[in-house]
Amino acid sequence: MNANGMAEGQGEGRPLVAPTDEVSELPVGWLQSVFAEINGYVSKTIDPAQFADEVFELYSVPSFPTRRPEIIAGKNIGSTKQEVMPGDVLVCKINPRINRVWQVAPKMGNRQIASSEWIVLRAPDWKLGLLASLLFELGISRVDLC
Repeated sequence: MNANGMAEGQGEGRPLVAPTDEVSELPVGWLQSVFAEINGYVSKTIDPAQFADEVFELYSVPSFPTRRPEIIAGKNIGSTKQEVMPGDVLVCKINPRINRVWQVAPKMGNRQIASSEWIVLRAPDWKLGLLASLLFELGISRVDLC
């Protein structure tokens, strides 16, 4: 944790929604939070080429339209990736006009990795499926995650 109580590598605690979109009154039992304060993801990278014969489930921007990770051997992956796990929410940080929000599915038996174009959100105590749907509906250009 850094001095702000956030995991190393996380943002400076900007709100999940832009200040002009803040909700003035929330329903009973709801709360408003800065996602960086609840995001438990700490980046761990892997070079799949070091595991040439291992098969991975790769969450990449090109495979996003199918909503299925690419099943691919490490020797066919050309760069370092980040490890992810079932339930993580991936938000694409390239070309924010294209709304790409994807929740990592249960494992199909292989290690799960994602390209560096994704911001990974992990908060085990939160209903991230609901958050993924909300982010998709809002459109990524309205959300400030970093």
